[in-house]
Amino acid sequence: MSVRDQFPHLIQNYRPDPDIDEVDDEPASSYLRATMLEGLRQFEPAASLPGFASIKLTGQPFDDGLFNAAAAEIFSQLDREVRAAAPTDTAEQLSIGFREVHAGSVVLPLAPFAADTPSEEELAMVGPSPLELALIRVLDLHDLLESDEIPVRWTADNVPHNLAHRLRLLIESLDKADAGVEIDLSQHNGRRRKSRLTSRGRQRANRLFEPQGTVEIEVQAGDLAGITLGSEFAQVQLRPGLGKRKIDIVQVPPETAKNLPWDVYLRIEVRTVKSSDRFGERKRTEHQFIRVLDHADPLHASEADPEP
Repeated sequence: MSVRDQFPHLIQNYRPDPDIDEVDDEPASSYLRATMLEGLRQFEPAASLPGFASIKLTGQPFDDGLFNAAAAEIFSQLDREVRAAAPTDTAEQLSIGFREVHAGSVVLPLAPFAADTPSEEELAMVGPSPLELALIRVLDLHDLLESDEIPVRWTADNVPHNLAHRLRLLIESLDKADAGVEIDLSQHNGRRRKSRLTSRGRQRANRLFEPQGTVEIEVQAGDLAGITLGSEFAQVQLRPGLGKRKIDIVQVPPETAKNLPWDVYLRIEVRTVKSSDRFGERKRTEHQFIRVLDHADPLHASEADPEP
């Protein structure tokens, strides 16, 4: 019989604290940790508890609790995301090994991690370890993706490039497996925090990482270096000069491509689409065919400074 069953009159008017008494499989665990820490600090103000966390993968590939290739890929990407959330000088020193795999979806309990203890010269206050701080930052990020309050101008000013890159790769791995990830963190101060990244958060993340483009009308010039015929359009390749990269031009009508001369310097008007996501990732430049220019046509401004 549990303590709650033995003394029901003591909790008639009790309202759970969402920070320390979550309603889940272990509703009292965080409460007991916080209470024990409070007692310890009566004797030692700098007392702390070891932090620990577990990572749970949900979705059809993990129903049998098997640590398969999909689970390995997701855990690897999550490991890299946590390291990207830590300061550069400590990222490589973090230890994020797990101890076992539980059945009933894949649950990976991490090895406990100690709090960050002060030196003798510092004030006797114990803070979170670098790993705990990195996990908290990752939880903040995942919670934001699940919320309704994602800022419209959420960019690299808010999330460093490397962390955004690792988050995108994690989302791609979760999308591939159609999976969710849950992190359950027990902190050094006795508090507990749980975060879930579901299909809702994945969809929001994909919208954040959707490339946004700019369009300019330019002229690309050079000798014809190659033609690739497709079912609907052709692609041609120009060689602008020695030591310069070849230029690919797409969406060329097949008949136009077939009639291009090989021994004539060509000038082709194109629609140049440059795109990247709001974090400066997934950069892409595409030259879309408009028309072949005659040499009598005036020079375009873009020809004054040709692409290297």
